[in-house]
Amino acid sequence: MRISEETIQKVNEVPITSILQKEGIDFKKIGREAVTVCPWHNDTHPSLTINNTKNFCFCFACRSHGDGISYVMRRFGLGFSDALYRIADNFSIPITDSTDANFEAKLKERQLIIDDLIRQQDDYRMQIKADKNEKARLLLADRGILPSTSKEFGLGYAESGFYRNRITIPIYNHRGNIVGFSGRGINNTVKPKYLNTVNNSVFDKSQIVFNEYRASDYIREADCVVFVEGYFDVISLWQHGIRNVVAMQGTGSPSPAVLNRITAKTKRFILCYDGDQGGRTAINTFISVARPMVVQGAISLSIAILPEGEDPDSVVQRDVRELEYIIESSQNWIDWQIGLWLLYADPGDTAKYMETESKIKALIDSITSPALRAHYIDKVAKLVAPDNNSAFTLASEWRKDLPRVVKANDWSKPDSRQIRAEAERKMLRLYIHFEELREELRYLLPKVKTPALKWLCDVIRDIETYDTLRPQTVLAALIVSDVHRLRQLRPLVMPTIALRKDDGILIRIKRVMADG
Repeated sequence: MRISEETIQKVNEVPITSILQKEGIDFKKIGREAVTVCPWHNDTHPSLTINNTKNFCFCFACRSHGDGISYVMRRFGLGFSDALYRIADNFSIPITDSTDANFEAKLKERQLIIDDLIRQQDDYRMQIKADKNEKARLLLADRGILPSTSKEFGLGYAESGFYRNRITIPIYNHRGNIVGFSGRGINNTVKPKYLNTVNNSVFDKSQIVFNEYRASDYIREADCVVFVEGYFDVISLWQHGIRNVVAMQGTGSPSPAVLNRITAKTKRFILCYDGDQGGRTAINTFISVARPMVVQGAISLSIAILPEGEDPDSVVQRDVRELEYIIESSQNWIDWQIGLWLLYADPGDTAKYMETESKIKALIDSITSPALRAHYIDKVAKLVAPDNNSAFTLASEWRKDLPRVVKANDWSKPDSRQIRAEAERKMLRLYIHFEELREELRYLLPKVKTPALKWLCDVIRDIETYDTLRPQTVLAALIVSDVHRLRQLRPLVMPTIALRKDDGILIRIKRVMADG
């Protein structure tokens, strides 16, 4: 589809301040202009000036600029078309296609489908509240889902029709429009267990990520997205305060377009799939699609390993801290993949063992970073060789066979925002846990830009005015804050990894934070 120039022009005529008002974004009027927080950088004080007359915005801090569409693209991590659709939807602007003579008819058909879905959703919500359908509410209660969570996710019940005797879960696309449903059987006699909307003009399961729209702000704030397998995994984790969580539709793998869309929000992907063969298969399917972007550095991918036979829902219901630890301790995808191959490799079956070695070698040879590739060559050589001398010989021979030059375009520069946030996290971790470093690091506290970490700096300063700063006092302040903040910052205050404070780390932190 090619959106007509007429549509683009109408969208561009919407005053930027009106766009902000529709999105609930605060701004302050100053004469004929307005100011708000800039979406192009970690703005701590409103530095984006908006001129409605010119319908243009400009940031005096980072020098970024654009129109209303550009603002929405950056603020919500959307592509041009999606940002345009979002504004058009908010202001009832008809969208026309300059190349399709039947586009208006198709657009009308899509709107009729969405209107019908909205009516169905209202009906399903009414049915789950009815006294006679207490069994549906009991099913949710048995799964530990609170009425407030059920309401937030719009869970319903269908007495009859296509989703007969099923809990209904409304599915929204990344623009926040309802596009379909998934129905979960009320008991084990209802087959199949899940029944989903069939692909149509508004529902394409390969392009839909469950909870993406609701979780977007939390994904940006945490700079991380957690993928789980099921709808109820998402709902349960959300209820327990883990808000940067999404799921693919069914067992489908994401399309490259979906991956690109989500990288506008974060490049850190964690797969927290079920601890069974189905979960491992789903992880491999995800990796097969994401691998080209991963090896080029466009995505950082890791695997959260659950106990055998468990899923995220069962773990979080038992102990949310256990699941947080599992997610925080997620394993780099290469380590996970190699470990899985070796786990199921039988040295007694020579042919299959050699096949496993070939797969591992091909994986490591595809790594574009020479240092990382050397690390895995040494690591795998020690795992498969019978002794250290054999491992050294194997690694040496392996390196001889590798190409000496790595193409420059196989590597992409790490995202500066992500590098900055990681440096800030390391600085605060050292500041909290090593009293002897505080005088040296104190001048960096006002330089922190990441919103959640900036909030933590304010907490630290408040504590230091009336008490001795200790990890326990910081944790106490987190406990009385909102649940999401606690989930996000607890691993920093109470880390599960060993802390290092050598001069190299301090120099790196100071250099990165000085650049901004």
